[in-house]
Amino acid sequence: MPPPSKVKVGIFVYSVQVGGPDWKAAVKKKPSAGGRLAGHTDNLSLTISVRPGLAPGAEREVVVHELLHACVNVAGQPIESMRRKCGLEENAVSVIAPTLLGVIRENPPLLRYLTARTP
Repeated sequence: MPPPSKVKVGIFVYSVQVGGPDWKAAVKKKPSAGGRLAGHTDNLSLTISVRPGLAPGAEREVVVHELLHACVNVAGQPIESMRRKCGLEENAVSVIAPTLLGVIRENPPLLRYLTARTP
């Protein structure tokens, strides 16, 4: 089961794709990843790109990881500003949790994708 092609995060709708031109562009932007890049979120074009060929469980984890980047962006709290405050983990969770809950509520196809049984 592929991820949904669109996911609403706050007031924004992100395009989600496995492979494709956005993935190729993401790999070119991050040569320092040395082939380890599994996903990329572009908050300007509102796209989430996932490496093709991942195992289903790994793909789902990458989608969630990239959605958390989108949640941080939508919440307006870049990680650097949270790092300056005490308790990075607590601040990050406090900022991301309400946005992630909204993502889950607004995207039933995403929930079906994430909870599907993998072979």
